[in-house]
Amino acid sequence: MKLCSLVLILFVFCIPSICSGKDYTVTVETGTVRRAGTNADVFIRLTGALGTSSVKHLSNPGRNDFEAGQADTFRITTIDVGDISKIRFCALLSGSPAEPPSPVVM
Repeated sequence: MKLCSLVLILFVFCIPSICSGKDYTVTVETGTVRRAGTNADVFIRLTGALGTSSVKHLSNPGRNDFEAGQADTFRITTIDVGDISKIRFCALLSGSPAEPPSPVVM
């Protein structure tokens, strides 16, 4: 049984931060195919030449994120991972893993 079906396109940009880490802006475009959106909690981890970030929750308070045909932008602060080589997602729906997004374009 499919819990959700996501199609995501990601744009990740690094913004210098005052703190010891870096601010990354992550834009997720959810596809428009049938059942493309999700109400799951979505998490991200970035890996690059300088290391791997901790897991970060992608959420905009007061907004219904990851709806079909919608672009959502998130700002996360983590260590400087350098040039990003890998992005990992985890989506949890009611405490259970949701179907992973596919495909992902960096």
